[in-house]
Amino acid sequence: MDITSVSALAQLAQPASQAKAGYGFSLADVARFEQAYQGPGKVQEKGLANMMAPLNRIGIEATQFAREIGAITRTGEIAPSQMMMLTMKAHEFMFQCELTANVANRSSDGVQQLFRQQS
Repeated sequence: MDITSVSALAQLAQPASQAKAGYGFSLADVARFEQAYQGPGKVQEKGLANMMAPLNRIGIEATQFAREIGAITRTGEIAPSQMMMLTMKAHEFMFQCELTANVANRSSDGVQQLFRQQS
């Protein structure tokens, strides 16, 4: 074995609680969702709240962005540096929206395909 394969194995051996799946989800959260999905009963409201967290985050970011724009425009003339900062924040917000929409669309497609396969 060479050094790169040993380090790769060491990374795979890390506990699942340390690994992150993005947007505040850990792999343990995904495993709990899978158990709830396969087990009897219904998925708890907490699980639904966790799935909606990315959309709620976009709403919070939009509100913060609107407040920042309002604060800058109330001061009068906008400096070039402020215009660049607003442009950068607008592009960052747009990227987050597109990323969340892409994930939601792919998840929806996957669920639809699952239902088609089961019917």
